[in-house]
Amino acid sequence: MRSRCWGLAAVSLCLGTGCSFIDDFGTFTFDDGGVARLDGGADASVLDDGGGGGPDAAVDAGGADTTPPTVVSSRPEGPLVDTRTRITVTFDEPIAAGPSDMTLRLDGVMAVPGRAEVSGDTIEFVPTDLLATSGSYEATVSTAVTDVAGNALAAEHRFTFTLPVDGDGGVGNRRLDTLGSGDVGCPQLAMDQGGNAAVLFSRGPDLMLARYDAGIGWRDTEMVGAGSSGHLALSPGGTLAMAYTATVGGDRRLVTR
Repeated sequence: MRSRCWGLAAVSLCLGTGCSFIDDFGTFTFDDGGVARLDGGADASVLDDGGGGGPDAAVDAGGADTTPPTVVSSRPEGPLVDTRTRITVTFDEPIAAGPSDMTLRLDGVMAVPGRAEVSGDTIEFVPTDLLATSGSYEATVSTAVTDVAGNALAAEHRFTFTLPVDGDGGVGNRRLDTLGSGDVGCPQLAMDQGGNAAVLFSRGPDLMLARYDAGIGWRDTEMVGAGSSGHLALSPGGTLAMAYTATVGGDRRLVTR
């Protein structure tokens, strides 16, 4: 945006109603309210500096931001696997919002308890509890959200995601015993400081391992090998160590991994 830098001579000689002067945009005339208008029409307080001579809604004559924030992305998308996944909307600039300016509803009816939190250009809905009911969720960001200049969101922003039901009818759960056959037993759980976890368990004659990545969810269960009970540990950095017994050549052996 180019500011209106009219020459001092032009301004000093043109102070009355109806007085006109010319600059590179065209002919300007002061109206009864003291507003300089381009060719008798457009208000000269908002002009384009891009060479087109048209109005620019982004910045006014004083250089103030007049453009509302726009949405860049919404999360999550699609089915929600991990009930701790963050529910966020990111804008093209830093924003300001109150605790009730983003809401969440189940099946468009039931309000989900929680609050909105803002960090820079992102607003997040933080549920009071983990989501625990399957169905379609709709998140809404209200027009009370503004940028730091006070420009309000032009319209409400809405997006939806779903929380599926697992095969046993549990909501937001994940079955880990989907590989192999036989009874499950001897589960061992380890978790590091970052929230990553691992579960070692037996199923029939085999040992199974399932790993959880914080903020992402459970990986597919993998078969460790033939064996029975075992132990595992996770270091603070997420390194996994396991020890279990297995039959090798007819003998019971201690195996590490």
